[in-house]
Amino acid sequence: PNFHHLSSGDVLRHHVRECTPVGNEAKKYMNEGKLVPDDVMVRLIMEDAHRFVDDGKSLLLDGFPRTLEQAAALDKALDVDLVIN
Repeated sequence: PNFHHLSSGDVLRHHVRECTPVGNEAKKYMNEGKLVPDDVMVRLIMEDAHRFVDDGKSLLLDGFPRTLEQAAALDKALDVDLVIN
C-alpha cells in the first residue's frame, strides 16, 4: 500500500504554526503548560488523516492514539488494519 506518515507532534506543531482554528485551541492549553485534551488531538489528527485516506493512501500513525479515548475515536472514524504498540 501507499503509506503516508503522520506524526501527532508534527501535526500539532503545523496547526499551531498555521494558526488553524483547532491549532489555536491547542495552543491555549500548551501556553498554560497543560496537555492538549483528547478531543482536540483527535480533531487535529482526523483533519489531516481524512485528506490522505480520501486520496487512497494508507496511514502510518506515529504517536497517536495515546489514550483509550483517542483509540476509540480512531476506530470509529477510520478502518484500522494493524496496530503496533
